[in-house]
Amino acid sequence: MKSISEIESRLAGARVNLTAALERGDADTTPFRNAVIEIERELAAAQAEQASAERARQCAEQDRLSELSANAVSKAHNAVVDAAGADVVAGVDMPTVINDPAVSNAAARLAAVRDRLNREEATYQSHNAKYLNLKGRLTDKEHIRDEILARRVTGDEKPGDAAEVALLAEDISSLKELVADAHRNAERYRPNTSRRTVADAEAELAKAQSRSVYLAKQARLQELERAFLAAHA
Repeated sequence: MKSISEIESRLAGARVNLTAALERGDADTTPFRNAVIEIERELAAAQAEQASAERARQCAEQDRLSELSANAVSKAHNAVVDAAGADVVAGVDMPTVINDPAVSNAAARLAAVRDRLNREEATYQSHNAKYLNLKGRLTDKEHIRDEILARRVTGDEKPGDAAEVALLAEDISSLKELVADAHRNAERYRPNTSRRTVADAEAELAKAQSRSVYLAKQARLQELERAFLAAHA
């Protein structure tokens, strides 16, 4: 499929041609009008296809997030069930651990913010990799310069040393600027806020699970007490 920008560019050109034909007073402007109409139809079809693709992408993304959330909620609930203990204690069937809405909500929120953090981390790492690459090149240049200077201090001088050191100095100066710019750019993408949000969501889930486990164990203890009293009535 041709890009919409390309079609729009051709449409603009066709309209210019039509306007020029009108200004010239051409007896028959039909070819120019037909060209505009044809490209307009092509543009409408491309826009409809693009909109359909975007809807499909959004649906797929929603399905992915829903599955991510459902898996996180299930995992969080299973953790509570495991922590609550065995299903049968001293021959007594224990109450089923009920899904705690607080645990489900906290797990779903954690899944969402962690997914966002993962995407932001990928963007940050991409920019940070450029910074680290430039920093490595700067370090290499400085190392070569220092080796030459150290050698010259011992009296081991070579004819091209001065020129090489001068060239290295220029490269180092330019690289320092590039490194500083790359570092500033990378820091703009460092996901500090999302990292804190994930940490808060993790704490919230842990708190909800702890309370849910406590309530489940309390219910089990009450069931054991009832079974004991019934056995000794």
